[in-house]
Amino acid sequence: MEVSSVELKILDNPGGRVLAFASVVFDEQFVVHNVRLVRAKSGLVVAMPNEEYKGRLRDIAHPLNSQFREEIMGAIVEQFNREVGPNRQIASW
Repeated sequence: MEVSSVELKILDNPGGRVLAFASVVFDEQFVVHNVRLVRAKSGLVVAMPNEEYKGRLRDIAHPLNSQFREEIMGAIVEQFNREVGPNRQIASW
């Protein structure tokens, strides 16, 4: 499965942790909405969509291995950098 496209809603919140919300399309056949690009102390993180269940948050959809998570992260960061321009770009993944 490959990332076909990424659509972003970039937040204008300087200093905020959440940089953008993404909709990620896979193989031009399946989409996952509300994937968050987050700035954490350890670096950039892809936070998958989640819901509260029995008082705890759990992911609704998520990659099954780190290689695919990195592919998703790379596609989101690349699109973010493309849309914000050189003044707000973040490190490539």
